Amino acid sequence: MNVCCKSLLAIPSHQYETCGQYQVKLSIEDSTAAKFDSTHTVTVVEQIVLEASLEQNNPDIYTVSFTSVVSGGASPFIYQWDFGDDKTSNERVISHVYNSVCNYDVVLNVTDSIGQKVTKELEVTIKSALNSDFTYTTANEVVTFTSQIKNPSGELTINWNFGDGQASSEQSTTHVYANSGSYTVTLAVSDATSTTNTVTKQVVVSGASNIQSTDEGSSSGDAFGFAFLVVGLVGLSGSRYRQ
Repeated sequence: MNVCCKSLLAIPSHQYETCGQYQVKLSIEDSTAAKFDSTHTVTVVEQIVLEASLEQNNPDIYTVSFTSVVSGGASPFIYQWDFGDDKTSNERVISHVYNSVCNYDVVLNVTDSIGQKVTKELEVTIKSALNSDFTYTTANEVVTFTSQIKNPSGELTINWNFGDGQASSEQSTTHVYANSGSYTVTLAVSDATSTTNTVTKQVVVSGASNIQSTDEGSSSGDAFGFAFLVVGLVGLSGSRYRQ
C-alpha cells in the first residue's frame, strides 16, 4: 500500500505522482466524538490517449478502412464507432462500406475499464468516380478533339495519343494528320488522387495529302529535255530516208 498525504477538507482533490493502487481512508468524527472510518482502493493510471485514422486511397472508392490506437488508460477498452450513416461497430480496426456519395462525420468513442472516455472525430468524403470522354470533328486532315471530364479531384494530367506517333497534353486540341486512314486515338486523364480514366476511339481521316515531297529541280525539266531529244532524233531519221 502506498502512503501519501492527508487532507482535512470534506471534498479534497489530490494529484498522484505515479500510477498504481492506493488505499484511501476517510475518517469522520462528529461533535459527540462518534467516529466513522471507510477505506477504498483507488487505481491510478495514465490518462487515456486515442489516435484514429482512415485509409481512403480514392474518394470514389466506397470502402474505407479505419484504425485506432490507444495508449494509457486501463485495459480492456470498449470501442464505439459511428460511421455517420446509421452504422456502428465495436472493433478497434474495421473496414466500412458506404452506399452513396456524401460527406460523412465519423465519431469514435473509447472507454477504459475505470470509466475514462476519449473521443476522436474523422471526416469521410465519398464522391462520384472520375469519368472522361471526348468528341471530335474532322475537316479533311485536320481533326479537332474536345475532352469531357467529370468529377475530377484537384489538378489534372492529360495525355492524348493520336495513333500516328504524336501526342498532346492539352485538355482540348487540334491535330493535323499527314495521311488518310483509320487511327486509334486514346485520351488518358489522371487527377490528384492518382485515379486514371482512359477512353479509346477509332478516328477516320480522309482527304489528307499522301504525296511525298520530291526534288522539283529534276523531274519536270529532265522530262522536257528527254522529249525534245526524242523528237529531234525522229526528225533527223526521217530526213535521211527522204534522201
